[in-house]
Amino acid sequence: MAKYILILIFAFFTGKNVNTSLSPSSPEFPFLRAGNEWRFRMNTSQMPTPMEVIYKILSIRDDGYIEVENSFPGIGTEKIYWYADKTEFSEIASPEDNYKLTLVKVNPVLNDTWSSTIEEEGKTMVYKRTVVSLNESIQLPDKSFVKDCVKVHETMSAYPQYYKDIWVSRSFGMVFIKGKGYIEEDDEPPQYFDLEYILISKSF
Repeated sequence: MAKYILILIFAFFTGKNVNTSLSPSSPEFPFLRAGNEWRFRMNTSQMPTPMEVIYKILSIRDDGYIEVENSFPGIGTEKIYWYADKTEFSEIASPEDNYKLTLVKVNPVLNDTWSSTIEEEGKTMVYKRTVVSLNESIQLPDKSFVKDCVKVHETMSAYPQYYKDIWVSRSFGMVFIKGKGYIEEDDEPPQYFDLEYILISKSF
């Protein structure tokens, strides 16, 4: 069986029932409000045509976890979780396991680094993220510029060619991702491919 890793397909978990609200998750991350939606165009060397990927915030929980609908038009939909508090935003999270992988801090510092170790199919993998720039600009397909981005570089120890660079706007959230995913066929060596997500529209 082939294992496909795409750089923005997040793990998803079910969680316990807690109170939810429609207010922003925190003043520090104003883009995290229920109803906000982002549409990305995903390009990959594995597919001949781009694919649309949509993220829509369903609700903000009192414990900081954010319920998000992740959909691929014509393919399917799943519920995933993000997390935010007064100090950090995480786009990979699990309320069931009380887990979150920090993407960006409220006051990011150049070379700020954090990591997370997971076990998967007998492999120990260390995800490492580092802030590599504090003031990047990205041009979107509509020719507009997002000028307030923090750039975060991610690597994974078990797959040396895997990486992703994530541009996070302080105003809009994630706007661009570029990196390499991989395909792994049973015991065969992984095959890597180019992949990127770019924001094509948002609802706010």
